Amino acid sequence: MKRKRKQTARDVQRDSTRKRLIEVARGLFAKYGYHDVAITEISREAGVTHGVIHSHFHSKAGLLFAILSENNEAQLAAARSVAESEGPILPRLRKVIEIWAADDLKDRELLKVMQAFSWEWPYDFEEQNRIQLEAAMLPLRTLIDEAIAGGEIRTSLDIERVVAIAFSIYTQTLRLIVFDEATIEECVDETMARIELFTQGLRP
Repeated sequence: MKRKRKQTARDVQRDSTRKRLIEVARGLFAKYGYHDVAITEISREAGVTHGVIHSHFHSKAGLLFAILSENNEAQLAAARSVAESEGPILPRLRKVIEIWAADDLKDRELLKVMQAFSWEWPYDFEEQNRIQLEAAMLPLRTLIDEAIAGGEIRTSLDIERVVAIAFSIYTQTLRLIVFDEATIEECVDETMARIELFTQGLRP
């Protein structure tokens, strides 16, 4: 078994700086809004150079990614609770999507920032994102497993691909909703309509 590397004083300092930057950025974003806070303002408040922010987070959007990542736990717990409850599958799936949409659409401008950043962030950010997505997809995977066990969709399907396609439907619908300025309910309605159309082809 590979032994865990002992944390050095430099590691401790780096972790402390990272936490401080997240704390400062969270406070400034909450007070003034993401777009009205400059990266130099964050670095000044945290007592570091703006180059340190780039070293830790790549950009101001990277700081936002870190903040949103820390805020995801409540959403994940709520979605898991719904998926693991009893009752018909589609209403539970709708509730999971409602939880996702309510969180994703809290601030549409920030959602646009993160969507744009996701196409240019470095590979270590993509690694973190994939780990978070795996956890986020667990409620969806739970419901699809249940549908397969109940004979509602074919047992021969590649579940990972089914999960990926269903989530892609949600994210694509979300993109359209952001630019059409629709409500969360309209977003959920359209997502469910597309998923139900897709699942018609998965039935035995």
